Amino acid sequence: MSAPDHHDDAALERPAKEAARGRSNRTPLLVIGGVGGTIAVVAGILITILLLVWWLL
Repeated sequence: MSAPDHHDDAALERPAKEAARGRSNRTPLLVIGGVGGTIAVVAGILITILLLVWWLL
């Protein structure tokens, strides 16, 4: 078997390293998206629990 050819990955190496270090232009969007997604999931769970409690009482 020969070693895999990774020439196609070279174009993604620098942006990936910058993102890992927090230096990418996309990093703020990823953070805001992650925080927003977490808040949305928690809000959805709380709303579901509150609706179930309200419906059962």
